[in-house]
Amino acid sequence: MNMTTGEVGAEWVLAQNPDFIFLDFMGGDRSGPEKTKEDVKTELMKIIEERSTEGFSNFTAVKDNHIYVVNRDFVSGPRWVIGHVYIAKWLHPDIFEDLSPDEMNKEYLKEFQGIELEGTWVYPPQ
Repeated sequence: MNMTTGEVGAEWVLAQNPDFIFLDFMGGDRSGPEKTKEDVKTELMKIIEERSTEGFSNFTAVKDNHIYVVNRDFVSGPRWVIGHVYIAKWLHPDIFEDLSPDEMNKEYLKEFQGIELEGTWVYPPQ
């Protein structure tokens, strides 16, 4: 059996106390075209607040501001490579300082989709 995804319980995640957390909003319109940085930040803060009773706010990642939002289009689909560049830059900004995932996204949208969009696909921005 080739398993590409898995599911773990909340207790396991709590026990791991992650240093970094990467979230996507599971589709919808909470990030992406026409969304501002403030819009996406507000949605992230709602998630943290909603899960505070589950111990989410006690994670090292939350305390150290290492919780990141990546739009679903950057997790799966043709732009997943751009999502990986964002993650690489968050984890190792010194190594990947010469890469610009924002510019890569703009280039992809213009060259392959024929559109120019303003919006916020990740938070915090790079």
